[in-house]
Amino acid sequence: MPGKGVQGKVANKEVKVVSYGYLKENNINISFNEVQIDKLSSQGETVVFVLINGELKGAITLADIIRAESKKTISTLKIWE
Repeated sequence: MPGKGVQGKVANKEVKVVSYGYLKENNINISFNEVQIDKLSSQGETVVFVLINGELKGAITLADIIRAESKKTISTLKIWE
């Protein structure tokens, strides 16, 4: 599922964690508000969806937190260019 999500088996059930685009492409009905998804995305968060045996069971929001040492690391990387 390159670029769409991940899948595997858990307790003999097919589990997928997928993007919103995957849901749309596969005509999977969602009960989530698109405005909410857009709002979270605009705040730098990624919303992924959990399917169990093809049935939408929930959503997870992911976000990267910028660590204090990030600025120093980026400066160091730029020196190596």
